[in-house]
Amino acid sequence: MCKRRDQRLCCQRKKIDKTDEPLFDPRTDILSPDFSAAYVKKLLKNKPDKDIGDLLMDQQIFAGVGNKIRVEALYRAGVHPFSKVAKIPPTALAKLITAVRRYAKSFIKILKKPDTIMILKLIKKITMMTAMK
Repeated sequence: MCKRRDQRLCCQRKKIDKTDEPLFDPRTDILSPDFSAAYVKKLLKNKPDKDIGDLLMDQQIFAGVGNKIRVEALYRAGVHPFSKVAKIPPTALAKLITAVRRYAKSFIKILKKPDTIMILKLIKKITMMTAMK
């Protein structure tokens, strides 16, 4: 569970003891061939009063989503991040789930290109140099 405190994002962690239950559900993995939009919708419906922007970052619901994917998918689906799940029309929710998967897949393709890593390193270097000024 993550909470904002003094403009910093604070996260909790928990120790997982040995268990017979699986720790990961491939139905929630956005890049898995076993991903199930129907299952994810069911998980979302169980949290009707939560903001969709927060739930997109919940790895138990959308495994693999980070902030970049969250922001892009919300924009592409035309859904406001503070929308409550219960208030999102079913068609918009379906569009959002599709946008999450599509953007994640396209992002992975871009990252696999050899020039991408070089460009990202250059951007990081420029950003660090700018921050030092």
